[in-house]
Amino acid sequence: MLNIIKEKEFLEAYLIEIWKKKILGEEEYQILKMFTDSDVFKDIFGCSLLTEEKIEQWKKELFWKYSNLEQQCRYRRCKIKSRIWSKLSQYAINEDKYIQGYFQKAVMYLLLRQIFQDKEKVLLEYILPKCVYRKIGKIEHTMLQSFSPVSPIEDLITGNIEKGRLYKRPPKDLRKKEEYNYGEDGKLLLYKHYREFEEKEDTIEFFFYEEEYMLRIEYEIFPEREKNFQIIRIGMQKYNGEIIRRTETAELYPEGIDVFYTEEFEFYEEGLKCINESYQNFFIPEDNFSTMTNRREIYDFKKDKDGYLNGYTVSDWIGDGLIPSERNKHFYKIPERAKEDTQKESGRWRRPVCPDI
Repeated sequence: MLNIIKEKEFLEAYLIEIWKKKILGEEEYQILKMFTDSDVFKDIFGCSLLTEEKIEQWKKELFWKYSNLEQQCRYRRCKIKSRIWSKLSQYAINEDKYIQGYFQKAVMYLLLRQIFQDKEKVLLEYILPKCVYRKIGKIEHTMLQSFSPVSPIEDLITGNIEKGRLYKRPPKDLRKKEEYNYGEDGKLLLYKHYREFEEKEDTIEFFFYEEEYMLRIEYEIFPEREKNFQIIRIGMQKYNGEIIRRTETAELYPEGIDVFYTEEFEFYEEGLKCINESYQNFFIPEDNFSTMTNRREIYDFKKDKDGYLNGYTVSDWIGDGLIPSERNKHFYKIPERAKEDTQKESGRWRRPVCPDI
């Protein structure tokens, strides 16, 4: 007789299993448990069923991905012979402790990808009836997702992009537009980005809220492929009340995680400190293997007399080693037009909500 189990029950048991094996960290386990215990997961996964064969295939796919990740994390940078790496290795003091700390967190995102793969239709059926406010945005030379930025400081430190604007009335032509869909409480639930030459979505992103966390699942749409939807990005943002405290973003590809970003924000009386870390899958041609590298940037923003952030200094690190850079000696000014949106209570630091609510 074919053994069938509810998907939610399987996920709960599997999380405990890999947590006990220390593949998944304690904090990551508690975050995933919080989401799997939520009403959203009960509604989406509570009734779906899995066969033993499907479960074994699911586990095999995930094991292959985090085995690759573990291998990339365990390569010691000091043993790399590549000339490319030799220029950086002198700064990679104690880098391994950052890489190993990253592994258990990265497994959480590989798990999330495995959980949500092939679930785009179910998510749309669940989310769309809950969307009651629809806003259309104009992109042009602005940053994507101006009203739900993945990185709240991206436009401030890039310098050549700015926040977009919303149409007062929905335009007839949706090409190269963005669509924001909000729930009854004003929280952003669904984001769509439309293609440049046709009125079809090329990416969609789902938003889930639980306690102080916001989870983002982004799919890219490939009409010409057998599997039309592919998860390309998963993000997690942590808030202190309504103000952002930390953001994490995993850029994904079929074999695993390509780049992983974290940003940690600390507001203080004179300004804001942001620690930006990136972990990148780095292929070493001369050694013929991939390894994971760590880089940190510390942005120190200062306030002007009116309380706006008006500029910042930045320092670059690899591991515990500071990289000599002209950037360390320079104060970068924030353009006047961007300063009004930099105070702590401004929209860029808060959970994304419908502008009219």
